[in-house]
Amino acid sequence: MPKKPKIEKDGENRFHGGGGLIVVCGPPFGGKNMIGTRIAASLPYAVKLEAEDELSKKSEVWYSEGRFKAPIKNPQDKMLEAAALLWEGSNVARTPVVVLVARFSTPATRRRAYKAACAANVKFLLVQSRSANLRVLRQVTRYVLSAEQATKKLKNVEEIVKQYKPVTNQEAKQFPCLRLKGNVGDLDQLFASTLYKWIV
Repeated sequence: MPKKPKIEKDGENRFHGGGGLIVVCGPPFGGKNMIGTRIAASLPYAVKLEAEDELSKKSEVWYSEGRFKAPIKNPQDKMLEAAALLWEGSNVARTPVVVLVARFSTPATRRRAYKAACAANVKFLLVQSRSANLRVLRQVTRYVLSAEQATKKLKNVEEIVKQYKPVTNQEAKQFPCLRLKGNVGDLDQLFASTLYKWIV
C-alpha cells in the first residue's frame, strides 16, 4: 500500500479575486515539475511558468522568451512580474491562474510571491514538493555517467538540496500552504491533495 502524502493544514485563504497564483516550490528532483504540469493542465485558464535547474552551476534559470533568447538567472522575481502582467492584461472574467514552478528556496522568496498575489487580489497557494530520493538518483546517474561525472553532479544536487529552507509550521500559518511529502510515484494522490486544497 503506498503511503499517503503528509499534508499539514494552514490558515484559510483570505483572497478570492479572479485568477490565482500557485507556487510549486522545492529542491531539485522533488517532483515540482510533475505536480505543476498536472495542475496547469487541469485548471481552466491556467498558465505555467517553469524555471529549470542548471545543476553544473548550482543555479536556476528561466527562458522567458523561449530558447532563442538568453535565460534569466535567479528568475523568481521576474517570473512574479510576468504573472502580474498576465493578470493585468486579462479579461476580468477570465483572469488566469498562474502556476509558477521554481525553487523558492527561502522564506523571503516565498513571502514575495504571497505579496505579489495580495497586490493583484488573486487567490494564492504555496505547494512544497520535497519527494526527492537521492539514493535512487545515485543509482540512475551512475548508469548513464562516468563515476567522476556522477560524483560531481550528485555533489551539486546535494549542496542545492541543503540550501533549500523547508516551510516551517510558523511560516505555513502566514499564507495558504500545502506541504507534500510522499513518493513521486504516487502522483495521482499528491495531485488530488493539491487540487482539493485549491478548490476548497
